[in-house]
Amino acid sequence: SNTLHAPFEFDDGSNIVENPHIRMKSLSLSELTDVLKSRSQRPAANLTFALNYYLHGYDVTGYHLVNIAIHILAGLLLFLVAKNTLALAGDDKNSIVAPMFAGLLFLLAPVHTQAVTYIVQRMASMSAMLCMLSLFLYIKARLAQRENRKKRAALLFVLCVAAWLLGLGSKQTAAIMPVMVFLYEWYFFCCLDRGWLKRQAKWIVVCILLLLAVGAIYLGRSPIDKILAMYDKQTFTMGQRLLTEPRVVLLYLSLIFFGHPSRLNLDYDFPVSTSLFSPPTTIIAITGLFCLLAVAVFTAKKYRLFSFAILWFLGCLVIESSFLGLALVFEHRAYLPSMFLFVWLACFVLQKIKPQPVAVAILCATAALYGIWTFQRNALWADDVALWQDTVKKSPNSSRAYNNLGLALQNRNELEKAIAAYKKAVAINPYNIKAYNNIGLSLRDLGQPEKAVSFFKKALAIAPAYADAHYNIGLAFFDMGKMDLAKKAFERALEINPLCDKAWNNLGIIMMQSGKTEKAIKYQRRCLEINPLSAKAYNDLGNASLYAGLPEKAIRFFEKAVCMDPTYIDASKNLELVRDNIKRYGPVITILRQRAAKNPNDPMLCFQLGRFCQAAGMRDKDILQYEKAIAIKPDFKECLNSLGIMYATINDLAKAAQCYEKLAALLPDNPKVYYNLACLYARQNKKDMAVRNLKKALDAGYNDLEHIRADKDLDN
Repeated sequence: SNTLHAPFEFDDGSNIVENPHIRMKSLSLSELTDVLKSRSQRPAANLTFALNYYLHGYDVTGYHLVNIAIHILAGLLLFLVAKNTLALAGDDKNSIVAPMFAGLLFLLAPVHTQAVTYIVQRMASMSAMLCMLSLFLYIKARLAQRENRKKRAALLFVLCVAAWLLGLGSKQTAAIMPVMVFLYEWYFFCCLDRGWLKRQAKWIVVCILLLLAVGAIYLGRSPIDKILAMYDKQTFTMGQRLLTEPRVVLLYLSLIFFGHPSRLNLDYDFPVSTSLFSPPTTIIAITGLFCLLAVAVFTAKKYRLFSFAILWFLGCLVIESSFLGLALVFEHRAYLPSMFLFVWLACFVLQKIKPQPVAVAILCATAALYGIWTFQRNALWADDVALWQDTVKKSPNSSRAYNNLGLALQNRNELEKAIAAYKKAVAINPYNIKAYNNIGLSLRDLGQPEKAVSFFKKALAIAPAYADAHYNIGLAFFDMGKMDLAKKAFERALEINPLCDKAWNNLGIIMMQSGKTEKAIKYQRRCLEINPLSAKAYNDLGNASLYAGLPEKAIRFFEKAVCMDPTYIDASKNLELVRDNIKRYGPVITILRQRAAKNPNDPMLCFQLGRFCQAAGMRDKDILQYEKAIAIKPDFKECLNSLGIMYATINDLAKAAQCYEKLAALLPDNPKVYYNLACLYARQNKKDMAVRNLKKALDAGYNDLEHIRADKDLDN
């Protein structure tokens, strides 16, 4: 109820907001194929993000609704699996009430806020939901086999595998499911018959091979090298991770049953175990896990559900809590492992507490308490600053947490506070390139691009291939008017990341300012291919079209910009201005065109038509009319002046200079003509000719020395 407007957080940026592969523009087969073929190893989850984007862009409400729907489906599937499991275990007495409470407690558990409210962790919840669907279909297939309904069983087995593959396409942790399904078969269909287990050696081998095959697909030809490479990005070794994870696993276990908001954290600063006794809880946790495993083994016959719940919990954590060089702790990893623990908890309370109404009351109270805690935790998720303030309070030594707090503050335009948070991040970790980059962005927003450049350079000194820093230093150079440096920075960003849409757009702006309108339009269209929802790109493309003398096209682009972002004031003003110009000058242009068609050799008509086209922003048409007028009357002074101005505006400096040379011959005593020639030659770097014409201007009486000193055209 309190999460539908919670903003994108943390990894949502790279996986959703800045991910060009999910920006689906249509439901065509080619678009769907492109999404599935993207480099992501989680295509099924990515496809759901793409469908969200297609339906409502970056409106977070739709993303949250899908996450909640997946969570509810996961709870319903847990209910169905638990119902069938208890029936197989011969517990008909609790076969409805216990599964109902198992599903309810799972749905309300506060520890699952991260898997549901954190949008990108749809990957975890969707994978878990599909794993439970796969297990449910397997159970139904086996029951169909028992009833000798072979065709139904075969179909259900096929659907079971399909659901598992989709789960695998949502998150790789689903790779463990063949092992867990085999274990389920032995526990609940074969009643832990050791003889059956011995006879199934080939299927045990198949399960292991499947697990290895999935590992080979994701890790490639050199799995050991890839695993070791994961640790290059971490501050711990593989040995330290293996020592630390038993403590993490017990933390997950405690959070599943007691997930008070004060214990939940988005980014844990978890102390690493450096030996068996440092910290002392390391050996205690390892001993505790072995004891838990021993309990599962020795109680299997008497307490099948309890034993299986432990093995399910530990088995589903094997991939993320063992030797892979992943971050040490994330709460969403407890999502799938927790499922059978809730089934056991519901059964335990109903079996051990008598009379049953008391047991039901206890379970209802637990569910209500979980609901309150979840609501409280989600209140933080709804406010990104509060969420990261809570995180840094719980993880005071996490550089990443301070960096994300800075981002949240920067989004609120609290730039001084944001910079303080970023500086805390780099004080903790001097190699935090994102924090350096973000300090630069904040300084640029404060109007200090020169200071910003130094921080972008610090990030690039650590990571020369950091595309974002190249792009951002380009923005700072742009602000400083150093267009050549800005252009090089944007081009370097695109070399590293060709899908950086904003770099394409800014290159377009530079091209437009250089008078290269066609290139500008090409670059801005490329930006929109990558990010079809960029209101700024549509606005800039409108400006480029206007610059090219295409006001009708400009109107369409400004309209799209306003449609994408109704609060975009610049686009609204541009749209209103162009519409007013068309409305004001359009009727006159129509009349002049009709007259010019009847009198094609009238230079004054051509000149007037050019002037009105210029006022309406039809740059291609005004130049054409001026050229027609000059062709008819070569000494048309006013027209030569207007044509020279238009050539200079589109950066065709050579043609502009030709116009003014002709004017100088016609008006040898006019100081402004010589001054304009001086500016045109200076802009072409023809310094001698510029100086010669500037002297002529002064000799002819040009006396605005302050203007000469301030005129940027004469800078060189």
